[in-house]
Amino acid sequence: MRYTVAKKPLLYAVRYRNQDRVSDDGNWQALYYDAVVELDPIKLLDKIEAAQKAIDDRLKNAVEPINANEQQAIEDARHNLYFLKKHPAA
Repeated sequence: MRYTVAKKPLLYAVRYRNQDRVSDDGNWQALYYDAVVELDPIKLLDKIEAAQKAIDDRLKNAVEPINANEQQAIEDARHNLYFLKKHPAA
């Protein structure tokens, strides 16, 4: 079984965490970062759910337009959160 995708969440989390593009509506990037660096499997599920909710809120209640870079980051984050939820020990 290959877990190459597991490396991707952290790279994207660090990349987008360091940008000044974090919105005020949910702060999804910070919650995503917290989820991908969490080592405790019990806490991980809660953090994944919080990040997923923040992403959904960002998409539904966007105060600022979502540009192409953020849209790609959201798609990547959703994919990676799904992977982490299915493979928490990866």
